[in-house]
Amino acid sequence: MHLRTILGALAPRGLTAMLVVAGIGATVLSVSASPVNFQIYVSADDDFDLYVGNATSATSLIANHNGGWTTPYFYSLTLQVDDYIYIPAMDVAAGVWGLGGYTSTNGGATWTPILASSPNWEVVYVDSPGQGANINNPVMGLTTLNTVIANANANSLWVTPVSGTATAGNGLPNFYSPPSSLPAQGCIWTNISGTREQLAYMRVVFRYKVVPEPASMLALGTGLAGLIGLRRRRA
Repeated sequence: MHLRTILGALAPRGLTAMLVVAGIGATVLSVSASPVNFQIYVSADDDFDLYVGNATSATSLIANHNGGWTTPYFYSLTLQVDDYIYIPAMDVAAGVWGLGGYTSTNGGATWTPILASSPNWEVVYVDSPGQGANINNPVMGLTTLNTVIANANANSLWVTPVSGTATAGNGLPNFYSPPSSLPAQGCIWTNISGTREQLAYMRVVFRYKVVPEPASMLALGTGLAGLIGLRRRRA
């Protein structure tokens, strides 16, 4: 069977793959993306919003929370590979601050803690509007958020998050609720651009890129390689 025929058969099933075939040159094979059961436990000291979108803009607000830094929130969303979640967040006091929790892209079978070493997270510093600013409903509206995203993309302002100062029981809950009862393990935040400082009343925007589970991609790549090997044996 010709490789194009194989890919044509896979495409309607909503699979995504990249395959480099040795001996016939580097070949990139793209097939339509499949839905991802994205789940997230998240809490922040102190306020945060949750949006979904793509690499260039947020498209819809899922939720906003204020003053709930001791409360874990859980969301389950059907997203696509390469979608983004955006989390504008703000600290409202000088003691501790940070955003923490867990993500899963395989329906809760595995969980990745939101830490400074977590993959696929970026953050941009926005401003420090100060005490009394209207931050709670939401931290950042969609129009403002998309202005921030466009500016950060155009000027390469996205950076890797650093460790925040919130800890389990002090800025973050001790555990994230059932079904997983996952322990809080620290948090991420960012420094002001050009400094090593964090301020009270900082506003930042986190974003997370949805990627396929490595095991799923490996299985798909192995299957395609097997089909190609079968084709060669028949040739």
